[in-house]
Amino acid sequence: MTKFDDLEVGQTWDDYTYDLTPEAVSAYRESVRLGGEDDSGDVPPMLLDTLYPVKKSLQLPEGTLHAQESVTFLGRPAVGERVSVSLVVKEKFVKKERKFVVITQDCRASDGRLLATAEKTFVWAE
Repeated sequence: MTKFDDLEVGQTWDDYTYDLTPEAVSAYRESVRLGGEDDSGDVPPMLLDTLYPVKKSLQLPEGTLHAQESVTFLGRPAVGERVSVSLVVKEKFVKKERKFVVITQDCRASDGRLLATAEKTFVWAE
C-alpha cells in the first residue's frame, strides 16, 4: 500500500504496457453493450484510459476514491497494437482534512505517438 506521505510531486513509475488484443477489444465492447464483434479495426477510446496502471503501480489503499477525471483522446490505435502508460504525481494536497492526489496518465503507441492523456484525482484513504 502506498502512503500519502510517501508520494512526491513529479514521482514516476515504470511504464505499464499492454496489448490491444482482439479479445480485449471484443470483451470491452461486450461489457459496454457495443456488441462484441467489429470489423472496423477501431479500438474503443476508453480502452486507453484504464485504471490498471494506477492500481498496479501505486497499490492504492483500500477506501481510496477515484473522485474526478479528465481525458483527452489524441490518436486512434489499431487492434493488436501495443501501448504503454506513464504516470506522474502532478499534485498532492489536503483540503478539509481530506488527502488528495492528482495523477497524470499518458498513453502512447509503440511508435511513441501520444494517444491519450488523462488527469485523475483521488481522495486518498489511509
